[in-house]
Amino acid sequence: KSQVAKEIQACTHIPAPQIDTTISPRESMKHAHAWVYFAHGTSALNIIRAGLQLVYRSPGDIKTILDFPCGHGRVMRAFKAEFRHAELIAADLDEAGVAFCRDTFGATPVISNRDLGKIVLPRKVDLIWVGSLFTHLPERDWRPFLQFFVDNLNDNGLLVFTYAGHFVRRL
Repeated sequence: KSQVAKEIQACTHIPAPQIDTTISPRESMKHAHAWVYFAHGTSALNIIRAGLQLVYRSPGDIKTILDFPCGHGRVMRAFKAEFRHAELIAADLDEAGVAFCRDTFGATPVISNRDLGKIVLPRKVDLIWVGSLFTHLPERDWRPFLQFFVDNLNDNGLLVFTYAGHFVRRL
């Protein structure tokens, strides 16, 4: 096994061949150590697994996943490996990132918009992952996003978001 494959398997607990290791040339973390880069997906999966347990759901119940904002697929690659039969939807303002997720992970592309009323998803989803978006938004802007996400969740859907806190926002 290559060193990258060993690092991926060590940090994700998913066999490395199941993780697509293609990294976009536009990825902002492309120069990070492999274990740091791929740990983002593992962290997301751990949070989602815990959330599913809390609502008595299993990974097999997840048929559609929205990654918002998807960036260049740092977390989506873990979703592709863990939820192999789920439809992935990649949404972001960064059109190159959305295109990368479409081309690399087979995601349905959605170009986002600062006006949430102009974002049209192809369908409601079972899981919405929002990694750190709220960290970069003023609190007054949270409510419209939360409403958008709730409006686009299936019944019994799961919304999972992360927020790094005020310390990180000041960095």
